[in-house]
Amino acid sequence: MQETNNTKKEQKLFLLAKQARENAYAPYSNFKVGASIESQAGKFYAGCNVENVSYPVGTCAEAGAIAAMIAAGDKQIKRILIIGDGKDLILPCGACLQRIKEFGSHETEILLADLQGIQKKYQRMLYFCNVNGKLFILTIILLITATFNGYAQQKKQQSGKVYLTPMTVYEGDTIPYVKLPTVYIFKPLKFKNKRARTQYYKLIRDVKKVLPIAKEVNQIVIETYEYLQTLPPKERSKHLKRVEKSLKEQYMPRMKKLTFSQGKLLIKLVDRQTHSTGYELVKAFLGTFRAGFYQTFAALFGASLKKEYDATGDDALTERVILLVESGQL
Repeated sequence: MQETNNTKKEQKLFLLAKQARENAYAPYSNFKVGASIESQAGKFYAGCNVENVSYPVGTCAEAGAIAAMIAAGDKQIKRILIIGDGKDLILPCGACLQRIKEFGSHETEILLADLQGIQKKYQRMLYFCNVNGKLFILTIILLITATFNGYAQQKKQQSGKVYLTPMTVYEGDTIPYVKLPTVYIFKPLKFKNKRARTQYYKLIRDVKKVLPIAKEVNQIVIETYEYLQTLPPKERSKHLKRVEKSLKEQYMPRMKKLTFSQGKLLIKLVDRQTHSTGYELVKAFLGTFRAGFYQTFAALFGASLKKEYDATGDDALTERVILLVESGQL
C-alpha cells in the first residue's frame, strides 16, 4: 500500500468515478458505487453498479468500467479507482479482482476513495482487506483468489469455460461464496445375513434407476397443472388426452424394462416427489373412472397406486439410500 499523493490524472479518475456513482442503479441496497479506469493508452472510462431484483444478475461498478474500456477498443488497465460512501472503503470483490487481473498487470494500481477523495492505493495485486479488523474473512477469501489466479487463467485457456459463483454483500463489500453440499452421516448398517446385504445393494440399484423417473413425473405434473390454468375449461380435457398419449409413447418403453420390484418402488417414489399417490394424480387429471381402471389393473399384479411413501417408517432404509444417492455418497 502507498500513501496518497494525488496527481492530475488520479484527480480526474476520482471525479469520473464520483460522477458515475451518482448514476448508479441501487434501489435494493441503496448503496451506490462508482469506478473509473485509466488505460495504458491514457484514456479514461467509468462505470457504476447496476442492481437487479434477481440479485446475481446485477453488476459491479468495476465490471461496468471494464466493459466500457473494452467497448472502446482498449485492453490494458493502468489504474482503477473505486468509490463509495460508507464508513469503510470499498474493496473489489473476488470476481472483480479476477476481471482486473484479466486486463491488468502486476503494476496495475487500485485506488480506493470516499466522497472526500482518494484514501488508499494498492499496487502489485496485493489486495489485503483487513479494514478496521472487521473483514478478516474477506482477507482469507482474497488471498485464496490470488493464490489460484494463475491456475484459473490456465484452466480458462485450456477449456474456454467460465465458472460463476454466487455472492453476498457484507458492509458494502461483495464477497463470493460457495455453498457446500450436504453430507449425511448414518450409523453403519449391520446385516443379519448375506441375503440381507444383497437386498440392500439391490435397493441402491433400484433407487438409482427409478428416482430420476419419479422426479421427471413430478416436473411433468407441475408443468401440466400450470399450463392447464391457462386453458379454457373445454380445452383442458383435450390437452390431458394429448398428454396421456405422449406419456405412454415416451415412458412405455422405459416402464417395460423395469422389474416388478422397481415398478412398486416407482409408485412410492412418485408419492415422495409429488406428495400425492399415483391414484390421486390420475384421479385429479383424468377422473375417478380412469383412476379406478388403472388401480384395478395394478392390483392384478399385486401392486397398488394408492401406496404411500413412509420416510420414517417402512421406507426409512429407502429414504437413507435416496439421501446418500442425491448427495453423491453412493
